[in-house]
Amino acid sequence: MKKTIVIFGGSSGTGLAIIKALSGAYHTVCASRTEPPAEAKAGQWLSCDVRRSEAVNSVFNALHGEIYAVINCSATGAYAPFSPEYHAYWQEIVDTSVMGAVNVMSATCKYVPQCEHLITIGSIASRRPSPTPGNDIYAAAKTAVSRLQEDFRLRLRQEGAAMRVTLLTPGYIEGTRFGETFYRSNPEMQEPLFAAFQSLVPDDIAQAVLWCLSRPSHVEVSELVIRPREQAC
Repeated sequence: MKKTIVIFGGSSGTGLAIIKALSGAYHTVCASRTEPPAEAKAGQWLSCDVRRSEAVNSVFNALHGEIYAVINCSATGAYAPFSPEYHAYWQEIVDTSVMGAVNVMSATCKYVPQCEHLITIGSIASRRPSPTPGNDIYAAAKTAVSRLQEDFRLRLRQEGAAMRVTLLTPGYIEGTRFGETFYRSNPEMQEPLFAAFQSLVPDDIAQAVLWCLSRPSHVEVSELVIRPREQAC
């Protein structure tokens, strides 16, 4: 019988690539606001908005605790500089990335304490000031997620839990909704996000997830940074 892995935010981009990569070896459950395309339906889809804790809790309740690993890919970005008219976009970014991560972590602890592995998709934007204009709040949100991940791991160990906790920190990824929708807040500011060099693609991250899951049980990949070769920072 295949082990079950829940992928939050698995309906497109990196999350969808992860589902495709895992579907042969695992029973995949896509938990997302939008239904994934047909090729991702080898497993199961549960409607879920990670911004709502009750929605995240309902995913775990529906699966009756039989979960091997949880992968959180949920995030959103937008051109949202420090100017009050972008407040709604700030809120959307923080609610999805930060509160979404809190909701997934807390529900994992409560409903599936026997879960073997929690993997969160972060961003290189959390490691230095973002060179992309208007990306400030996204970078701050991903920095918060990185810190949450460290605190979550520490609390698990203090409580005697051995769940593996991994933060995947990718650089520029082309072929995701981030790139497609970043300038929805101000189309006049649109410029190429990925023109400077060959970026990562979602399957690069999916293969990294497979590698982390396949490590021996005594090994935890706490953080894995993945950059395009030509990305300087």
